[in-house]
Amino acid sequence: MTSRLALTLYQSNWHYRQQVELSAVRAVGQMTIQPVSLEEVCRAVLDSALRTLNLRVGAVSTPLRLIDGWPVRVESPR
Repeated sequence: MTSRLALTLYQSNWHYRQQVELSAVRAVGQMTIQPVSLEEVCRAVLDSALRTLNLRVGAVSTPLRLIDGWPVRVESPR
């Protein structure tokens, strides 16, 4: 009985994570059908990624770098 409950909980969590990931993919996909600035695209992608990982803004601290090595400067929208 316990193993069935554990399996059900695992499957439920897996299904929920799949829905969250699909929602993030849809949100990013919506950005491609509208003319928006690079800053808006980056903000939307980051927001979707944080939501998918169940994190808040500020929970991740890492230096971001572009491929050519220049630092990325992100200004707070507040």
